[in-house]
Amino acid sequence: MVVGAQQDPAVVVGCDGSWESMEAVDVAVEEAARRRLHLVVLTIEDEADRGVRHLGDWSRATSESTLQAEATGRRAVERIGSRWSHVTVVSAETVESPQVEALAARARLLVVGRHGSRGLGAFASGSTSEQLVRRLGCPVLVAGPRPAAPRISTVGTRHPVVVVGVDDEPSADVVLSIAVEAAQSRGWALTVVYAAPRADAELHVLAARIWDRHADLLLSQRAPDHSLARVVVDVTQPVAALLTHAGPQDLLVVGTEGQGRLAGLISGSVARGVLDQMPCDVLVVPPAAVLAHRPAAHDNGASPVPAVDA
Repeated sequence: MVVGAQQDPAVVVGCDGSWESMEAVDVAVEEAARRRLHLVVLTIEDEADRGVRHLGDWSRATSESTLQAEATGRRAVERIGSRWSHVTVVSAETVESPQVEALAARARLLVVGRHGSRGLGAFASGSTSEQLVRRLGCPVLVAGPRPAAPRISTVGTRHPVVVVGVDDEPSADVVLSIAVEAAQSRGWALTVVYAAPRADAELHVLAARIWDRHADLLLSQRAPDHSLARVVVDVTQPVAALLTHAGPQDLLVVGTEGQGRLAGLISGSVARGVLDQMPCDVLVVPPAAVLAHRPAAHDNGASPVPAVDA
């Protein structure tokens, strides 16, 4: 099923009907509106683990799966309501379906829930989210637990920030660039975190080196129409350093290691450690996105959608 199909760049949200995926829809609406892009709600008719053995059972399961996927799409559209009108609903039989392949050229961001309907965490081996990351090759925003409504008194409450981890790898520039875009689109400050295994120099000297290394990107964040950027150096493990600076209202941006497969999301990696803790929304930059970082639609000649009243 395809409703309101478009060919323009889009934010894609994977929705399987779970509560977490519906929260991801909320996050995706905000991202689509913020980026002024179309929103694609993607549902997958997944037959795995149904235990069907006979043709009749398979036919019934297929029919039920199709109906369930379409119902999930309708629920997502109802949840979106009038918040964003540029919405496409796509139902595909599998992640390998042509409909998903067509989205690979359009997707600027994939949004997924932290757990699926079967309880698998984001990017767990064999999960739909893992397969979608491989297929779409764009940055992935994992919707974290929604923070509680703020109290009436906001004394001492800090403004949300974008927290990004950088290291000495060449991919750090791309990860930081994506974090800067996220901070600028939100009007938030940027906190750049570097985890040092040991202090070979004063921490402020290390911070100055990181600043100089990424000066162009960081100075763009300090432009008059954007919030400030700062660099912090912690002598600790990367996961601990990132979690120290990320609060429930923030956005945490991390890269991954390895090529081809999601090597950076295996046990023991920084990205995996952050996702296991999930303190807030986490933007993961997989290897494919590093290799082919696509700028925002308004920077590459694409036409963003017109303004829509909320």
